[in-house]
Amino acid sequence: MYANKVGNVVFAAITVILVAATLMLGQKSSGPSIKITTIPPAGEGNAHTTKLIGGVAHGDNLSYCKVVVYAHTDTWYVQPTTANPYTVIGSSGNWKTSTHPGAEYGALLVKSSFKPEEIGRASCRERV
Repeated sequence: MYANKVGNVVFAAITVILVAATLMLGQKSSGPSIKITTIPPAGEGNAHTTKLIGGVAHGDNLSYCKVVVYAHTDTWYVQPTTANPYTVIGSSGNWKTSTHPGAEYGALLVKSSFKPEEIGRASCRERV
């Protein structure tokens, strides 16, 4: 009789785990992500030239987030300017802004409270 009760408990536990796993697999991940889809051509830094950069962000609560874009020349510079570092995310998750030319580009999906800074190459790679 004891073995039968243990077997029923194990069977019930396995059933709960399988149902939970099935529900989780059917749900779309809501973790935040960002992708650059419009990439400007690489170029040497130039304070007088800008190009369009843009992409899409995914996740829950994007209304509380912004995008911070960086262009790399001799260091990673906030784009389009340090005075205007935040790019708004549209209701569909799309975002776009202007950037000065760089050898590389990066975009961060951040909380609205994030304070961007110019960062060196090594520190940028460490933060990713």
